[in-house]
Amino acid sequence: NQGCSDDGFEYFLGWLIAQGRNYYHEALKDPETAGRRALPGDPVECEAIAYVASKVYEARYPDLDYYDQIDRVQRDEPKGAAWEEDELAGMFPKLTRKFGQV
Repeated sequence: NQGCSDDGFEYFLGWLIAQGRNYYHEALKDPETAGRRALPGDPVECEAIAYVASKVYEARYPDLDYYDQIDRVQRDEPKGAAWEEDELAGMFPKLTRKFGQV
């Protein structure tokens, strides 16, 4: 989507999850496959999936605040090597050829 903003990555991740378990796991193993179902210019984002868990939680536990609960969860730091946006073409040449330079 022409960049790597935090929100853009989160919405892309939602799209990736919405493609189904197998597709998601294939993309984890080989990130170059992540765009297989998309064409250049397709909106590969799904913000709405980020709210599914909160809606289910609030329906099941109406007396508890979902966001108070998730604030208690310890989050790990991202794993893997750090990278810069201008390095992506070298890291993922197939995706770069298909979708163009970031």
